This record gives sequence, C-alpha cells and structure tokens, in this order.
Amino acid sequence: MDRLESGLDICVCADDDVCLNRTVYAIKTETEGRCLPELCVHLFHEYGLISHYRLDAATLWKLFSLIEEGYHSSNPYHNAVHAADVTQAMHCFLQQEQILPFMEPQELLACLLAAIAHDLDHPGVNQTFLIATSNYLAKLYNNTSVLENHHWRSATSCLIESGVMESLRDIWSSLQDQISALILATDITRQQEYLSHFKLQDFQHNVLVERDAKLFMYAIKQAMALDVSNVIDY
Repeated sequence: MDRLESGLDICVCADDDVCLNRTVYAIKTETEGRCLPELCVHLFHEYGLISHYRLDAATLWKLFSLIEEGYHSSNPYHNAVHAADVTQAMHCFLQQEQILPFMEPQELLACLLAAIAHDLDHPGVNQTFLIATSNYLAKLYNNTSVLENHHWRSATSCLIESGVMESLRDIWSSLQDQISALILATDITRQQEYLSHFKLQDFQHNVLVERDAKLFMYAIKQAMALDVSNVIDY
C-alpha cells in the first residue's frame, strides 16, 4: 500500500526533449506485465491527482486493474500495452511548457483517464465491420462513432464500479463530458471534422487567450494523434 501511495519510480521525463526514458515494453517487463496500472498510479501521483481529489490508493488500483482487464490480451493492437503507450505519450504532451502551467487538475484528470481508456473493450474489428454485420453496438450508437462511444461509456462504468466516482461527485458531470470529448476525437472517420473545428479557433501556442476552450481543443486534437503513435515490439 505504501508503494501505491508514494507513486512508482517507473518513468522519468527528460528535460531536454520531454520524453520518457523507457518504452512501454520495458515497463511491461519491469512490472511483470502490469504496465498499465503501475504507470497510471505513478502518473496520478506525479500530477498530484491522488492528493488533490483525496483518492484512496486501493480504490484507484482497482480502477486501473478493471480497465486493464477490459482490454483483451488476444487483441494484437488495441490491448493494455497500447493503452499504456498512448497514456505515456499523453504524459509527454502534457509536460510541454506551453501546456502544463495552464492546465487545471480536472483537465489533467480527464486527459489521463481518456488516454488510459480510449480503446477499452475494443472487439478487434472496426466500425465498418460492426455496421456491416449489424452488430448490437452499431445499433446502440446509431452507426456513429460506434467504438468510441463504447470506449468512453465503458470507462464510466469502471469509474463507478471501482468506487473512484465517489471521490469525484462534485465534478462528475463535467468530467464525463471531457472524457467523452477526448475519446470521441479518436474516431478517425471524423478527423477532418475535428481538425476543421480546431483550425477555426486560431489557436497560438504562446498566446493562451480563452484558455479553457482553446487549450482543451488542442488536447482533443493531440489525442487523435496519440492514438496512432503506438510503438512496435520487435
């Protein structure tokens, strides 16, 4: 329990290039296959989210374990290692000096949770296949961002089942909106729609006016890029 509450000495950001010094496969080996929950607990500690939201360490570990179990090991790409890789990439993005000083705790929380759960319970087939085969998920979400809608709702279920939601009641509604926005932005079929919206914001990295709307738009755009940045294990 002490190890959970103090955070895990797994990943270290290099000051010069804002990049972690280990691949997720190295972390997977070091943690005996538990790279996702261990990396996540470490990052939540590093960002001060455990203390800020008074999160119970055991409950938090349960959340990350539930999410890890929700990724199918039989899926060759959209698995827990991919989720850890995208989470690691999100961490590197958040560490940029143009971003981190302007982020509120809730935005950091949403970005990390969205990265962790962005492909949760992925069935291993794409939206086109689900629609063509009249899969129940396609019907449930009206053939629109089928997988992404399933991922963020699965994330919500894990937050509730683990008990973490109890510590987040005051921000629960807005947090769900932020998590869903980030995960929905990973729908590659709607990429141009999101990019067009983003370009209209006239966002400049060094001039953060209207911080909330513009910074979060940038995080959403970045989330799309992170989802296709998976490393390869040779």
